[in-house]
Amino acid sequence: IDQLMSALRRQPIGLVFKRYAIIAVNLGDRMNKRVEVEIKGAEIEVPFHRLEHLFSGLTFVIRNCVEHGLESMEERINLDKSLEGNIKIEALLEEDELLILITDDGRGIDVKKIRDAAVGNELISVSQAGSYEDEDILKLMFTRGFSTKKDSQGTFGRGVGLNAVGSAVEELGGSISIQTALKKGTSLQIKIPLQSPEQAE
Repeated sequence: IDQLMSALRRQPIGLVFKRYAIIAVNLGDRMNKRVEVEIKGAEIEVPFHRLEHLFSGLTFVIRNCVEHGLESMEERINLDKSLEGNIKIEALLEEDELLILITDDGRGIDVKKIRDAAVGNELISVSQAGSYEDEDILKLMFTRGFSTKKDSQGTFGRGVGLNAVGSAVEELGGSISIQTALKKGTSLQIKIPLQSPEQAE
């Protein structure tokens, strides 16, 4: 019965991906940025009830792509990029794992700023900061207590709300990896086992 109920609760992931696309385009309009969203793997069916917290958290990732990732139209012209910023949201199945990839072709993330912020937030020591690989530093953005708050107005950079994603991925027994290149963009990959530990036993 449990397996039957689980199957009935599976829905195409495109339902939530389309919601992300609307959020991205609308936010872009408010910020005077043109945003194009490409969706792949929309037909893949997933257990929404189990991934609800992850899907909620990923809203912050989409917002960060638009707010902090994609450049203004003027900047993109100067960088010889297309006027429209591109965000790709993709789902893939690999055996018993769901892969979610969110990629933007924006300004990329300054790893040094994230490293400095992580030390400032006392998430790692100065000596640890020197020994961590770039990808390990970037993962700290998803840790509770991380922020890149810079001014008295309370303006935050990347990292706002991302701890919700980190917590959800951890609860689901998944993993996060992130790749970035300055002036080229950022790619986030999340791997989630589709079976809970209880189902696997």
